[in-house]
Amino acid sequence: MHRIDHSTATGSLPAADAPGTPGYFTKGAAGVTPATVLDQDWHNAIQEEPINVILDAGIALVKGTHTQLRDAIRILAARAALSTINYALNPDFKVWQRGITINSTTPAAGSNNDDVYGADQWILLSDGNNVVSLTREATTVPAGSRQALKATVVTANKKFVQLQIREASVSIPLRGKKMSLSIQARRGSSATLTKMRMALISWNGTADAVTSDCVSVWNGEGTNPTLVFSGTGWAYIGTPVALGDLTTSYAAFKIENLTIPNDCNNLGILIWSDDATTTVGDELYLGQVKLELGSVITDFIVASLDAEVRACQRFARKSHKLDTAPVDASGADNYDGAVQGNMALAPNPIDVQVHLDPPMHHDPTVTLQTCRAGEPAANWTRTNDANNFAATVARESTDSFEIGGNANLNGYTWRIHYLALSEL
Repeated sequence: MHRIDHSTATGSLPAADAPGTPGYFTKGAAGVTPATVLDQDWHNAIQEEPINVILDAGIALVKGTHTQLRDAIRILAARAALSTINYALNPDFKVWQRGITINSTTPAAGSNNDDVYGADQWILLSDGNNVVSLTREATTVPAGSRQALKATVVTANKKFVQLQIREASVSIPLRGKKMSLSIQARRGSSATLTKMRMALISWNGTADAVTSDCVSVWNGEGTNPTLVFSGTGWAYIGTPVALGDLTTSYAAFKIENLTIPNDCNNLGILIWSDDATTTVGDELYLGQVKLELGSVITDFIVASLDAEVRACQRFARKSHKLDTAPVDASGADNYDGAVQGNMALAPNPIDVQVHLDPPMHHDPTVTLQTCRAGEPAANWTRTNDANNFAATVARESTDSFEIGGNANLNGYTWRIHYLALSEL
């Protein structure tokens, strides 16, 4: 394909004439109706329409090659299919394996400290501890979603961040490619938390050995946080985008056409409060995060709960019910979903292998939780009496681990819960 290159062609596209009445070609009738004149505007449109398709596919025009439009359509069709892939995990905040309420005491002391996970795959960073509490919101949500993240200010006048870090096996293949990021956001009724910013960030240190607390200095309102970097570390990709003044209605915000650096080992999504003057009780809502290939944002597609849970389970999984916090039973017994082990005559041990599907990102750290309320932490218990004994964890790997223990107790079925973490 090539543009007209005859000696009579002009070097720049002429301005189009004023629109006429749309119609159709006619060969005309001698002495009655003149044949249709093919003017410059029509010819230029016929030339530029396919050329723009070819160029958008990244193909340089070559005179005498007559397959470029076909090739461009194939490339763009494949690109459109890829645009349905959302590289953000848990993008509409469905999955909260640590519990759907995260604050200074729930599910445990310090659960909303700086540099901790709240919603699955989203790290809370804040200028100090106990700056905001987090909950899975089920009422004030973007159109098309059933959940969102709600952050409520607990300590005034402090900035906070939601950060997601993608693993190297996902990030490295994206080097040199164009990507775009979008999000839905709004505030609560208070008008003091109105400013947000977002960015993509790149880690060029050792792959998957990231510094999750990526903020070195928070800086003042209107100034982007300084990222951790000393020869290697985190860096902004392009310029962070100010989301404007948030209102009490959800609005879409986006960054488009960012090129992923060639030294990127881990890619991060950074969304933060830019207000230095917030009030206790201020609310921020986030939803429908989309990170996709391409220079423009496409519509958000809600994934199934099953797909999102499985994606998150590469990094965190538990035996408890999905929305139940993985802590020792308190107030009421919690045997639902627990690992079960059977002991024959004493002193035979219990040794249960727990299989992990899908496999975890790396060998997990496993903690155990007691099922029977009031019993010692991390102990095997049974439903029919208050007997218990200590449990042990061994042979942790990406696809399994073992829970064992031994006690001078005969028979019965014993149960225990676990939480396995393989997060970056």
